[in-house]
Amino acid sequence: MNRGLSIGERKTIFVLFILSSLLWGLEGCREDWSARIGIYPLVQSLSQPFEAYSFEVLQQKLSLNPPRFAFVLVGNTDIQPGKRENQNSIYRKLLDVCCAINPRPSFLFHLGDIAAASGDRDAWMEFLSASRPFVLPSTSDCTAPESTTFLLTVPGDLDVRDKISQGAYLETFSCGDRRTYYSFNFKGVHFVVLDSEMVDEGLLSRYFGWNRYQDRVSGGQLEWLQEDLTRAAGMPVFIMVHKPVFPPSYARHEGYCLDRHYFDRERLVGLFKEYSVRGVFSGHEPICYCTAIEGTHYLISGGGGRPAYTIERLGGFHHFLYVAFYDDSAGVCYAVDSNGSVRLEVALEH
Repeated sequence: MNRGLSIGERKTIFVLFILSSLLWGLEGCREDWSARIGIYPLVQSLSQPFEAYSFEVLQQKLSLNPPRFAFVLVGNTDIQPGKRENQNSIYRKLLDVCCAINPRPSFLFHLGDIAAASGDRDAWMEFLSASRPFVLPSTSDCTAPESTTFLLTVPGDLDVRDKISQGAYLETFSCGDRRTYYSFNFKGVHFVVLDSEMVDEGLLSRYFGWNRYQDRVSGGQLEWLQEDLTRAAGMPVFIMVHKPVFPPSYARHEGYCLDRHYFDRERLVGLFKEYSVRGVFSGHEPICYCTAIEGTHYLISGGGGRPAYTIERLGGFHHFLYVAFYDDSAGVCYAVDSNGSVRLEVALEH
């Protein structure tokens, strides 16, 4: 007489089935999975640390193969008004190196956390003064920077915390329609600035501090992004947002960036893949970091002045990113430290 399977045997078969399904599913996306949680970039950084080549070598590369235009990104300057040392002097030193590169970049993106405190207008004014020759665009030319070296900002969590600081931020840095997210075209390339620090005006936010929109790109902003990318279809696209989409496993804020809301993050990544976004640049973490997932490069550049909290081998050094864009629609990103040495070179191709 055949007996049926016991409860223990059924549980064992069920567990084996689940494990085999997971292993079968991960076999095709093993590299993608390891990149998503930062394991592969961690191993790569430990085995192949950030080695430098000189500023002169970078300049020689750019002179032998001149780009069509270039732009610069820096984050986490943490300016403190009246303070001439530490963060403030580091940012000025980085900008001196940046302005010495030929060709000079057409514009500079600040990736958020301009000052050490939200709504600090004095610190913002000092930042604007230190950022010259980059200047804020006026309302009329914000969407078509052609001749001036422009300064464009991304709202960070230290910049915007509530309605008051958001209003002060918009009065100081916005152009055009006074929104914290926007886009523009420049020489056949589409640039998008997103806001991971949206202010929630609901009752729960006002009384309990719970923000439905922070650490995510969702709702009306996500709808706007999809429409914007549809209009820009066929153009190379670069995205700027303060909170990283894929913070590395050794980052201090893992789980508190755009990875905090998994399904919103995956919808965003799906859009990036659908519209062949070349690069997504973020700040927030004071490190230099790069990973590639489903054809899109995700870079973190938070080395504008805030003290690093990881070792240099894992990107803990002050730096900015210099992106050179060429006529064949290829882009190359260089991470340049405060001494002018290039610490990372990445081809931004899809």
